[in-house]
Amino acid sequence: MSDNSAESPLLILKIISADLTKHVHETFGKMDPSCAVEWIQPAPPGSGATEHRETYSRTKTAWGGGKHPVWNHLCVGRRYDPSPSSPEAVAFRVDEDDAFSRDPIGRTAPVPVAELLPEDGFRQGRVAEFPLFHTEGGVTEDRGRVSVQALVVSAASSELHAEADARVEEGTFVGPVDRIGVSGGTAPFFSLVLSERYREAHRQSAQYYIGKDLSRAVDELEFYENIVRTKGGGDEFFQPLLHFTFEYRGILTTRERIEGAAGGEDLQLLVLRNLYDGKKSLRLLDIKMGEATSAKNWQGKSALRSRKQKVVDTQTNSAREGFRLEGFEGMPAALRSRDPLLDTSRKIRTESNAKKMRRMQLQTLTGQDIFMHFLDLHLEEFPEQKEQMQRAEYLEILFHEFVVQLTRLFVACQNLPVPQMWIGSSIALGFDCGRLPSRAPSEETDIRSSVLVKIFDWGRSELNTTATHAALSPEDRNRRNKYWNFYRKGIATLACGAALEYGHRFGTRRWEKVAIRVLDFDALTRDDVLGEVTVPVEETPRTTLPLGKRTKSTLTYSMSWHPLENSRLAGVWKVEILEAFALPNKDGVFGCSDPYCVLTATAEGPPGEARRFKQYTTVKPNVLNPVWNEEFELPVVAASHGCLHEALTAGELDLQGEECTLNNLEDLFGGTDNHSDYSTRRFNSTEVSVAWVTWVVRHDGMNLYDAPTGGAVELPGK
Repeated sequence: MSDNSAESPLLILKIISADLTKHVHETFGKMDPSCAVEWIQPAPPGSGATEHRETYSRTKTAWGGGKHPVWNHLCVGRRYDPSPSSPEAVAFRVDEDDAFSRDPIGRTAPVPVAELLPEDGFRQGRVAEFPLFHTEGGVTEDRGRVSVQALVVSAASSELHAEADARVEEGTFVGPVDRIGVSGGTAPFFSLVLSERYREAHRQSAQYYIGKDLSRAVDELEFYENIVRTKGGGDEFFQPLLHFTFEYRGILTTRERIEGAAGGEDLQLLVLRNLYDGKKSLRLLDIKMGEATSAKNWQGKSALRSRKQKVVDTQTNSAREGFRLEGFEGMPAALRSRDPLLDTSRKIRTESNAKKMRRMQLQTLTGQDIFMHFLDLHLEEFPEQKEQMQRAEYLEILFHEFVVQLTRLFVACQNLPVPQMWIGSSIALGFDCGRLPSRAPSEETDIRSSVLVKIFDWGRSELNTTATHAALSPEDRNRRNKYWNFYRKGIATLACGAALEYGHRFGTRRWEKVAIRVLDFDALTRDDVLGEVTVPVEETPRTTLPLGKRTKSTLTYSMSWHPLENSRLAGVWKVEILEAFALPNKDGVFGCSDPYCVLTATAEGPPGEARRFKQYTTVKPNVLNPVWNEEFELPVVAASHGCLHEALTAGELDLQGEECTLNNLEDLFGGTDNHSDYSTRRFNSTEVSVAWVTWVVRHDGMNLYDAPTGGAVELPGK
């Protein structure tokens, strides 16, 4: 037998499924198939045999899988001889399992390892089907096909794989592990608990890591391994970007706890930093970046599937702003109440349809609405504690830190020496919405360090280095330039939009009026206006006002001022929306209005100083006399934090008399759509922060995604 060394690449096989042609060995009910993988090598000299077969992996049993079992099983990585003349091969055997025995259904002929390899030898291969047959009594019978996919990790990267696998040594985690759910797509996650010995040695919490099913994330493996390699050296411009990647621990081989099953099922997990660790209640956004989130014939994406994805891109916020919201953990009550199936029949209101429609609803949210809902704490309940921050104080620090981190992320991406292909990857934004910190001086540092801004979801991404880029053809370089510009523009719009929204929310010393508009929520059509009232920002006891002229509809509200000491805020105005009465019915004879309120606070001023801040109440379904009793805060900044300039550039640069050279977003990319010319201009965080501020001041009231060089365009929702 050959002894492949650590210099050899690593072959990882994924056993996906089988389509069987015959029901065998099972008198009653469906078959329960499993699949074994055999590694075939020449037999040792003198053994008297021609080959040596070793069963080195087996899927779990697909109980009740019948003739169409699905496993999605990832085999343990195996080093192989990459030479064309290598005699190594694999074979697949499908068996019928029961409680006491295992009977053969069919097996494949030996498949040379070379036939499984991807075209370039270093990436994920296509899904290949191999025929199964069964021979008995001299008669060979067709038994169907088994579907398999291969991933090859290069020799350098496979060394990292081996090291990572060695780091997650036996005893690091308590096993077996428990499944905790699915994130966005199809990849299950598992709860990992560090052993007491490891926690004490490394001073990490028990839930510091989380496990992602490697069988559903095999296409991310090489990316994480390359990140490990990049952290050890390489291009200096990559180092700032690594701060925004998930901490990767390696690969853990363990067992899944199955109720009623002794020992559990074999499992391999990507071990990653657990974002929920240390958070009482995590609020997390999954923002998919780029106006195009797929590319035909890239990383296994067919032209047909790419066209389908393009339809999604064009109908969502991806086409408008270069990003879209794919997932929202810890959704606030106001957004949860906006049921996308509210106006549909019971037959349509299935769990599956609800998930699909909610996802579509999130995908169409603009950046302004994303941040509004993300930073909505007005209905969260917090335990009372001494010297507790107000919601607005906590949110101001959080939002400021998000602006800072997104700006740094943009700078890190802009400063990479070569373009990347990060197709369909995402940015995670998160914070703890389960507590209000105390107002102790040390809390601000803790709040900022707990803010999450991470890039992830590398299923169809590559880490393109200077060396690999130099070896690409001109066509491949142009392709990466094109999609990298999509990605960078999406981040620029997201970061600049965050700065703009921060300025509107926390950039005034005096709110002047609040417009309260009552609308009828319609999931499938434009919302109808039920009435509106505009009130001055001043101390107001419980007051009832008509919602327009010649109408019986009324709205009851109150407003009060709450000063703050030793704070970045001078205080907050608290506006309480209490109830409405006799609202019109906009849903016809057989329906009833579903009212909610939109509060828009305004502070007038010259360009760059006018502020508008929007908030939503919950939707009250099927009622004309809704009761809300919901309280909202309007933050008023202290004199020392009175403008967006100071907030974004504090301690970095005095803007007095400073002239910014970046007049619009196009300057950030060389002002050209010529994808054959990759801009190598470098920026620092101060320069870009000044650019954000200057742009907001000069172009206040314009769309971020419409070129800032054109005429004024009304900002959505303003």
